[in-house]
Amino acid sequence: MKILFLTVDRKNVVTKHWGWIHDALKRHAEVNMIEVDLGGYKAGQFARKVCRREIFVEPIIESIQKKYDFILTDANFAFQDEPWSEIKTPRGMIIQDLHYNRENPQENPYLMVEIAKKQHWDIIFHRFKYPIMEWFPELAETSKLVWMPHCIDFNVFNDWGLDKKYDVLMSGWHFPEYYPYRNKAHEMLKDCDFYTEIERPPETGQKDNTRWPVADEFSKVLNQSKICITDGLKHNYVILKYYEMAASRTCIFSNWFDELADVGFEPNKNMVVMDFDNLKGQIQWWLENDKERERISSNAYDLIVSRHAADLRAKELLKTCEDFVNENSSFES
Repeated sequence: MKILFLTVDRKNVVTKHWGWIHDALKRHAEVNMIEVDLGGYKAGQFARKVCRREIFVEPIIESIQKKYDFILTDANFAFQDEPWSEIKTPRGMIIQDLHYNRENPQENPYLMVEIAKKQHWDIIFHRFKYPIMEWFPELAETSKLVWMPHCIDFNVFNDWGLDKKYDVLMSGWHFPEYYPYRNKAHEMLKDCDFYTEIERPPETGQKDNTRWPVADEFSKVLNQSKICITDGLKHNYVILKYYEMAASRTCIFSNWFDELADVGFEPNKNMVVMDFDNLKGQIQWWLENDKERERISSNAYDLIVSRHAADLRAKELLKTCEDFVNENSSFES
């Protein structure tokens, strides 16, 4: 299958997962990537400016689109001036965060969703199972919605076999308005000797080799931790951090919500549900019971290997695209 993949250059973004599906697709299909430079802006800033028509990206694909079986993008905002009504090649877009400024129709993601409607995407691949239908049910009227959870590149996140340096790690933000359960855990544990907090490096939009920990270095920090705490934000997303922690073979402590079960997590099998009535005592028990804690960590690692590796996700995505093309053979190619 020949795929044209439209994206933006995210090499300076702290989270490196955008490229994992690109690389995996290239291993299983013929893929040509077109990247738009962010011009020094942070990815979110660039998206907002393009959506508001403060930055214009010249159309580039009309003359080449007939060479491909399918067009994919994870940055539809950067390609809004393409003559989509004249492009007959079937196409799909990947959308991730849906929550930012959700109450303001002049901000993302409303702007990107409005652009998506005008572009008439055949398939919309979404990372989180339930929010898209709750917040943007109208998308199902014009596009096929396909749930595509996060995935892991094991070259970046893996079990590095490192000694456990940290008993309990909190990595990333814990603003109470977005991360209520992380914040609650932080407030309860911040004075405990077993507790370590590492902040997420800031997004600058610029190349900065001093930022730490990112990519495999972040995985190694997780791998050095006996227990890692996270949550699904206030929206109950199975965010990337769950997959990163599991792939790095650490014991995940989190609040519980339905979508965790949908991706394969089970309490006391491959993660632990935080007990806020006795969180310190609960953590002490798991720290003292190495075999039980390691069982949880190993099961979580096995879950990622069996269901959420980047190559598996790429094959699922390709099958969806191929099935759509076969079912709609009237498309010009």
